[in-house]
Order: sequence, then C-alpha cells, then structure tokens
Amino acid sequence: MPDTHANPTVLIVTPFQEDYEVLRRILDASTESQWRVRFAATCQEAWLALHGEQVDAVIAECEFPNGLSWKELLEEIQNMGGYPPLIVASRVADERLWAEVLNLGVYDLLLKPFDGEETLRVLAMAMRQARHSRYACDALSSAMV
Repeated sequence: MPDTHANPTVLIVTPFQEDYEVLRRILDASTESQWRVRFAATCQEAWLALHGEQVDAVIAECEFPNGLSWKELLEEIQNMGGYPPLIVASRVADERLWAEVLNLGVYDLLLKPFDGEETLRVLAMAMRQARHSRYACDALSSAMV
C-alpha cells in the first residue's frame, strides 16, 4: 500500500518528449504535493516500471507508434489489482473516446495541450480515490484473515 506521507510517484508514459517535459514542469510547480516523476517512452518500459517500483498514478498517451495504446496499460494495471489509477492523454477527445476510456475503467481523460490546474486537479482526485480504494481493499483482506 502506498505511504500517504511519502511523495507520490507519477509514471508518465509517452513517446513524446515535449509532453513529458510539460507534465514535469506542471508537477514540479505544484505547491500541494512534491511529485516524484518517472518516465517511460513505451508500454514495455511502463510495464517494467509498474512491476519494479511503487507507482501511485499513471498518465499515458492515447496511442503509441508501435500500435499499442492505453488499453494494454489498462489491462496490465487491472491484472495487478486495478492500482494505480490510469489517466489517458489525447489531443482529440470526442464522445467515443470519452465513453470508451470511462467505460473500460480509466480514471479520467486529459486533453492536450495540458492545462496545469486541470492536470493537478485530476491527479489529486485520482490519488484520493485510489487511496480510499486501497484502504477498503486492505480492510476487507484483513477482515477475511
């Protein structure tokens, strides 16, 4: 379970260096939390990070040049118990994409170019919900023992 007193770790998964840099600046400028930022340029790098260290939230590009997408990351996260929350980033957010990401269990969809306030708001809400879900899961597990 994540330590609520430690700095939360955000994994940014994007093949676009400029998106990583923008998100890094937004998170570094946050006054509410000191975010630890990790970067993965591919889904494969993201899988290694997810299994190799504690990640508290994931912001992932909608599609990657190799044909993979946020769906593969979501599947891996769901196989890990549904934690950490996944936030998808896209330049185009039509009704179809909104419905798809939310119906499949993604936490939220961020529009690009990134808005600093919106990005931090979505991350903070995702972290609160994830923390609540993890506590409920841990309490249920403890009660069953």
